[in-house]
Amino acid sequence: MAISYYFFDAKNVGGTYDRTYSSGDFARYLEGLVGSGVFPIPSNSLQVYAGTGMQVLVRPGMGWINGHKMISDADVALTLDAADVTLNRIDRIVFRLDMTQRTMGIYVKKGTNASSPTAPTIERTQNIVEYSLATVTINRQTTQVSASMIRDTRLDSSVCGMVQGLIQQVDTSTLFNQWNAAYDQQYEEYTGEFESWFATIKDTLSTVVMWQEYKNVVTTTSTSTQTVSIGIPQYNHLVDILNVYINGMRLASNEYTHDETTVTFAKTLDVVGTTIEFVVYKSVNGENAESVVGQVTQLQTDLSDMQSSLRQPTQLYEGTFTPLSSGAINYLNLSSLDEYDIVIARVTIGSIGEEMVYFYKGTATNGRINQTVSVYLNSSTYGTATIQYDNTNNRIGIRSEAVQGWTVSQVNIRKVWGIKL
Repeated sequence: MAISYYFFDAKNVGGTYDRTYSSGDFARYLEGLVGSGVFPIPSNSLQVYAGTGMQVLVRPGMGWINGHKMISDADVALTLDAADVTLNRIDRIVFRLDMTQRTMGIYVKKGTNASSPTAPTIERTQNIVEYSLATVTINRQTTQVSASMIRDTRLDSSVCGMVQGLIQQVDTSTLFNQWNAAYDQQYEEYTGEFESWFATIKDTLSTVVMWQEYKNVVTTTSTSTQTVSIGIPQYNHLVDILNVYINGMRLASNEYTHDETTVTFAKTLDVVGTTIEFVVYKSVNGENAESVVGQVTQLQTDLSDMQSSLRQPTQLYEGTFTPLSSGAINYLNLSSLDEYDIVIARVTIGSIGEEMVYFYKGTATNGRINQTVSVYLNSSTYGTATIQYDNTNNRIGIRSEAVQGWTVSQVNIRKVWGIKL
């Protein structure tokens, strides 16, 4: 048993100072005064949001763990592992104190693939301490992370929480759970309200009624924001439905006023970076609206004209062309490929899978387009391959990405056609 105390001036006794202190002493001193977590100002401090593809980004901010402070002054980009072909998982984004390495940083904790996955647990040991910023649900075959997959856990004090002081810390896990429950309940209530309203009027609507949804997202860049442009030119405030969301929560009609182009909030928005989403539901039936029947008729006419103007496809290849066993791309040379505006490749995987892959010359980047095809017979028999269209070098390439239960030789290009417009 020992008693620790600090800080006092050191005295030189016989050439040696009688008081020495370490960074650990200073951290322990602060640990009892300031609780660990994310600094709450600004409100988006260390917030996780979706990037491109399988990437998420963490906004600038500050975190505090056991007397140690982390400052991030720019977005941190993190790339999540590819999704499984048959199972789901939940990854966790954490900021971490590593006493062994004497570092702090932001990391991805990859979850375990399962039909009903759970997020990985956070580590709290003598040498490693983690605080969770968010969880990201990666469902099978996901190729793009979206905002709906990310659940912010900064307010959940059981895994993170906000830095508060002094001594007494606020338990925000109850607030976090209340917010989540309220969000889910509100979503269900508003969905139910819309469906109930629609059920009462649908019998009076023409059978050609169609709803078109338009969205626009705005992020505030200054304090005291009260009037914001809707940014949806198709919106007609006299006949269309407008919903307004602040940080994912839908506002009641008495919380704002609006006209054709702007929304004015009853209270100012004082936090820079507040997310505002406008959602407009527009019916194409009624006065001054296009008739769906007319659209379909015109579409049929356009298709007929297009069919009559197209030439018949020209077969460029028939046979069995497979990728290399090493997984590298293997090319099939077709001398006149660049003469065709549309190229169609018939690809088979195993004995039951067939895909028709379409390449449009006008959309090629540097003459190339890549497309991935997949076939899943069951959880243990599946195949994935990439087909490359290369009109610069007049060739079609194929590469085996993942084959399980079948062999690489069962991944084939069977036929290739070209169409001139």
